[in-house]
Amino acid sequence: MAIDYAGHCRLSVAEARMRIAEARQAHPDWFDFPFRLTDPRALRNFDAGIAREFGIEAQSRFTLFVQDKEKLDGLEDALDYLYALFGPDNLVLTWGLDTIRPPRG
Repeated sequence: MAIDYAGHCRLSVAEARMRIAEARQAHPDWFDFPFRLTDPRALRNFDAGIAREFGIEAQSRFTLFVQDKEKLDGLEDALDYLYALFGPDNLVLTWGLDTIRPPRG
């Protein structure tokens, strides 16, 4: 079973790509391995509908994949970092496209 989180984002693809690049640079210990962030992409109608169900008018989406299920240390901190980087009003992270993982705090 794969562990992945979808980031539904209000930001444009270009803006989201800049934030993802910033995340990779700031935390290679998370985002090179054990987690992998995909490059953001524009939403298709189906994906936009899913995002609306989670309460966000998203323009782009990325995915965080857990590459090694034995190394989950830092996962919750990495997810919270993404919320802080994007802003909690601009991002909704979902696990498996069906459950919101809200920011902690």
